[in-house]
Order: sequence, then structure tokens, then C-alpha cells
Amino acid sequence: MKQLFFLLLVITFNKVCYSQKFAPVGAKWHYSASGNGTAPTRSEYYLYESQMDTTIWGQTMQKISITYYTYHRNTIYLPPMYVFQIKDTVYYYNDIYNSFFPLYIFNVAKGDTLTFHAPVIPSDPKNITWKVVVDSTTSFIVGSDTLQKVWNRSLGPWTYGGSYIELIGSPNLFLPQYIYAIPEHDGPLRCYTDNKISYNFSSLPCEYRETDGIEESIKPYSFMVYPNPATNEINIQPNLNMPYTYQIFNTAGQILMKGTSASGLSTLFINFLSEGIYNIEISAGDKIQRKRFIVKK
Repeated sequence: MKQLFFLLLVITFNKVCYSQKFAPVGAKWHYSASGNGTAPTRSEYYLYESQMDTTIWGQTMQKISITYYTYHRNTIYLPPMYVFQIKDTVYYYNDIYNSFFPLYIFNVAKGDTLTFHAPVIPSDPKNITWKVVVDSTTSFIVGSDTLQKVWNRSLGPWTYGGSYIELIGSPNLFLPQYIYAIPEHDGPLRCYTDNKISYNFSSLPCEYRETDGIEESIKPYSFMVYPNPATNEINIQPNLNMPYTYQIFNTAGQILMKGTSASGLSTLFINFLSEGIYNIEISAGDKIQRKRFIVKK
């Protein structure tokens, strides 16, 4: 069995010109979401859209915008991704490590072991890389196009959800997901479209979204905390547009962090917190909500 290692902390690319296949400008991916368990299953969605060509470190890449349409009728603009393809490998730019890493590899055969880099800083240093074993490769028909589908199983704490597809990527979520996510993963992929192919992976319409249907003045107060588990920062997204205060407690009830926000999304930097379980409490007027989150280093 051959071992394929693709850990690339510094990459020098051959400047031979290869045709771009993955993420052509205009390509769209719609992924189901459920607000990390705060909304009904698949009631929300993410839209990933390839917007334009750009350059990082002299490498031409595609900028992919990410928009999150929530159950609580919010539209959240998340940081973009940057991807490019050379031959049979799709790479992405990881801003945590300030490096290019392979995302999808297609020059594979049954029994191959692929080693990938963790998309975030893991709590256990030995999980800085993770492996998948290729179980098989099959054809995936989209209209008149025959694409390659790589079936795989994870040997580490991250997963592609069992497969990824040429031109499209993972039918789960765009990046590999932590296996032990709490309470559950978002996803799966609903639809993929570009100027050549279109495929619906779900019975749901691409832009299907349920909403709570409650007027702002009588809507129960709630908020999302993501990512969960977190490493260096968490985001607070309330469902009501009003000022609020926040406090982070450890399991002993000690206040470790507190602050205020005028309204909307807040990003809290929590790199000072040790690995463990914490509670965050949000107060807005007479409304108080508390949630639990996990820090993994």
C-alpha cells in the first residue's frame, strides 16, 4: 500500500499552466444548517459562491464568499475561503497557519492512505495531521459529465463524511469536520451549480429556509455560539437586534470574561482559556440565556 503525504507548510509550485477546474467563478454550493442545534434540522443554509480570481503569494486562487442564512431571519457574512487546483489536487489557503494545504486529492486508488493537515489548531499536537484510507473510486454522473467520486474512511478526528467528488468536493461540508462536534454537524450539501453542471443532492430546494415567523417584539430571546468546540475565538449571534451583556463562567461558577455589545454578532478572543467546558450567559433587558461550549487546544 502506498503512503501519500501531502503536508505542505511551505509550497513552491511549478509555474506550468494547468486549466482551473474546481470553483470556477460563479460556482455555488448550498449546505443545510441547523445553528449548531439551536434551530430545526436543515432549516437554515450556507451559500458558498466563487466570486473572483485573486492572488496570494503569487498563486492565483478563487475567492469563495460564505453567507449564512439563519432560522432567526439573520444574514451573516462569514470570512471567505481561497482555493485553487493544480493537476489532480485542490488546495486551500489556511489563514490560521498562513499556509496552503491540500483539500481534495483525486489521483488515488483503493487502499491508498492520504495524510491531511488539520484545518484548525488541535487540542492534541499529535492530531496536527490526520489520515484517510481510500476504500474505492467510482463514477458520479452529472448530466453528460462523468466525475470521479473518492470513497474514504477517516483514521483521525476529522472526516469528509465518507466521500468527496471531482469538481464538487465533499457532500458533507466544504472543509473536513471534527468527528466529535457538539451537538451535531451542519450539512449536508443540498446543491452544486456552475456554468456547466448542476446537481441537487437533496429533496429540499437549494435556498430552502424555515424561519421562526415571530415578530421581533414578541420573539423569545436566544443566541448561537460557534464554533463549538472552539480554540482561539467564539462568535455570539443573538436573534434579536438589541444591546446585551455577556459573561463566561468555568464549571465552578467563576466569571472569567465579561463585556457588552450594542447588538448583533460579537467575536470573543478566548485564547487565554484552558481546554475544558465553559458556560456563556447573555443578558438583554430582562431576558437571560445560557449555553455551554467546549475549548480544545
